[in-house]
Amino acid sequence: MFSLKFFSLISIIILLILFGTFLREPLFIISTLPLFSYLALSLIFFQGISEIKIKRENEESLIQEGNSFFVNTLIENPSETSLLVLIDDLIHERLGLSEGSNVMLYELKGKEKLNMKYLVTPLDIGSFEVGPINIQIFDYLGNYFKTYTFDEKFKIKVYPYYEYFEKLNIKPKHLRFWPGESLSKRTGSGLEFFGISELLPGEYARRINWKATARTNKIMKNIYHAELGSDSLIIVDLRKINDIEINGFFLISYIRRAAILLSYNLLRERYRLGLLILGDSAYKVPSGFGKRQFDKILLVTLEAKSGSQVDIRLLNEYVKTMFPITTQIFIITPAIDLTVVYSIVELYFRGYQIVTVIPSPLPPLKLDVFKERLLKIERENIASLLRKYSMVVEWNLKEPLILEINKVAKIWNRYTR
Repeated sequence: MFSLKFFSLISIIILLILFGTFLREPLFIISTLPLFSYLALSLIFFQGISEIKIKRENEESLIQEGNSFFVNTLIENPSETSLLVLIDDLIHERLGLSEGSNVMLYELKGKEKLNMKYLVTPLDIGSFEVGPINIQIFDYLGNYFKTYTFDEKFKIKVYPYYEYFEKLNIKPKHLRFWPGESLSKRTGSGLEFFGISELLPGEYARRINWKATARTNKIMKNIYHAELGSDSLIIVDLRKINDIEINGFFLISYIRRAAILLSYNLLRERYRLGLLILGDSAYKVPSGFGKRQFDKILLVTLEAKSGSQVDIRLLNEYVKTMFPITTQIFIITPAIDLTVVYSIVELYFRGYQIVTVIPSPLPPLKLDVFKERLLKIERENIASLLRKYSMVVEWNLKEPLILEINKVAKIWNRYTR
């Protein structure tokens, strides 16, 4: 394909000939001979443009928020002739360039190899793509070029910083028979003192109460509350209605962040945890324990995309098919519309114990006072409705999520005692 330079030279030759003819000045026409000779020779000796070879040296990776990574691309000219190569490596809008550039112009000599390298810093958590690469190849004189796309991409997954703050104060309604962190009314192995009883024959004499033994002349032992686990489910509301940005505030990002932080702490406390994400499709992770389960939840949460393919009014149907009624449910939603309230009410009347986490308050909207007051009243009305059927945690985004949950849990436990 002819380049802009080639067409520019043709245009100059035509203009000079027209001027020379109109002014009857042969010097204008004679001056076109060098340009015409240059173009004729470039056509005669043009050998064609071969495609260059490109290879990604990056693989799909998982990094923590705040860290950077290098994008490495190997470029090779397989032909004997020199080429000019313009490379535009497309990157996601939430990836920022920290060093180097993703758009570069190279001069590649015959059989030469070059490494294109630049540093990228993620601006948000989630799953982001690097690529494809748009390529323009020019011959050495710049008269001809060839354009094509190298469609190989790679994903970078960015997870938030998470840590175990303190034990959750939420008391599950139903406990199961595996070890956990929740106090049970039953006796068993735990750290919370329950009472004293006589040591029976065949029992393991590990926690003998010597003072009580001296008073009663019987071998007495301490009894402790059993610490058991529970079934839990995290429901993440990634519907398209929540995919909004206000003054640089990405609501979906904080919904993902809350799901990851909460799942980490629940699994640390030996809950059996499952995941259900409502977005462009229904993402499901069956219940499980431990670090392997957290890794599954982390990857699914980062890769899930917002969308409108799943109707939240069918939430009751999604939950009851996979999770028993003894499951404690954590719903993470900004509660923008009333349909999510109706769905939570249905789960409540089915018998599930529900905790609703609302990323709130929203940042200043820079609207007039009347509109901002209306939005606050609407949000408070929805939260008031939800408090009748679930424990509602309005997460102040500047505070750690687990601490915010425990503040509300102290009041909720007193209310439901």
